[in-house]
Amino acid sequence: RADADLPDGAHVIDGTGKYVMPGIIDTNVHMSPITGSAVGELTFARYWDRLDDVILHGVQLQLKHGVTTVRDSYGTLLPLMAVRDAIAAGEKVGPRMYVAGNILGWEGPSVRRFGLRSELTFFQEQVDDFFTLGTFEELLNMTPDELRVAINTYLDRGPDFIKYNGTSHSFPALISFSPRAQRVIVEETHKRGLIAETHSTSLEGLRLSLQAGIDLVQHPEAVGRRELTDELVELIVEKV
Repeated sequence: RADADLPDGAHVIDGTGKYVMPGIIDTNVHMSPITGSAVGELTFARYWDRLDDVILHGVQLQLKHGVTTVRDSYGTLLPLMAVRDAIAAGEKVGPRMYVAGNILGWEGPSVRRFGLRSELTFFQEQVDDFFTLGTFEELLNMTPDELRVAINTYLDRGPDFIKYNGTSHSFPALISFSPRAQRVIVEETHKRGLIAETHSTSLEGLRLSLQAGIDLVQHPEAVGRRELTDELVELIVEKV
């Protein structure tokens, strides 16, 4: 506007014929390598000591295309946090990042759920351990008291939110955590003032997670090739 008061030294951009829009938020991304395929293993082997560079490159591409906030809901927590913190401190250029690390209760990317053999090489085991950081399938066998300790140990590492395995990844989906265990995960996350969300791929699995008190549902349309029931939609509206 011709009559706008501009402070001294302001950078003026000619917006004629252009549009201004808010920054885009990408709510479910994976900026670190995650695939268990041969290509994914090669990526890990090649960049094992430079995963933060790979992640930074990915989030900078997001920013280049107008994404100013990314929520990484499955990946290698430690390098993700390193990049997140470097951007927040102004040391690196990139979008605002919120990171969860592993999906609690999941194995790493090298196991059979991602199509590989059950016998792993030593390097595959290293990758999986680096992904899971103690949140592997052993969580599924814990008592509620043991689970509280394990969840808080992971939360102490510094993730911004928690995503847990409400069901298995494959079809047909299996219920992973009991209702009581899911409540423990949500309760301990909420005590930190953080968000809890679920990965769930069945109608009943999603219902149990909603009743546990989750805040967010990732890809709720993925419910075993079924349509969401009216009952479940009403529960989502009520709980989330």
